[in-house]
Amino acid sequence: MPAKRRKLLNLRYVTRLRGLVKLSQTIWAIMLYTAIQFDLDFQDYPAQKITYHMCPFLITFNLIIINGYTAFPHLTIKDGPTRNGMLFTVILP
Repeated sequence: MPAKRRKLLNLRYVTRLRGLVKLSQTIWAIMLYTAIQFDLDFQDYPAQKITYHMCPFLITFNLIIINGYTAFPHLTIKDGPTRNGMLFTVILP
């Protein structure tokens, strides 16, 4: 990776609390999805069926948020001083 591009990445987001929460949400959603998938009678319970069908959307949403704040901080954070200090909030957990 070129040094100029590495400076543009916001890799500190992954080490901060909000980034760690997003990573842990993604890991838990993947684990839950695979656990339900290997349970043969998940179609019998409505809660498992809803969770099984919502997990891919949660995983995709979290990966988009993580990618947006890491690779494109200039697009996801509008305010200049906020972007420079990397003080931001995630609207949807």
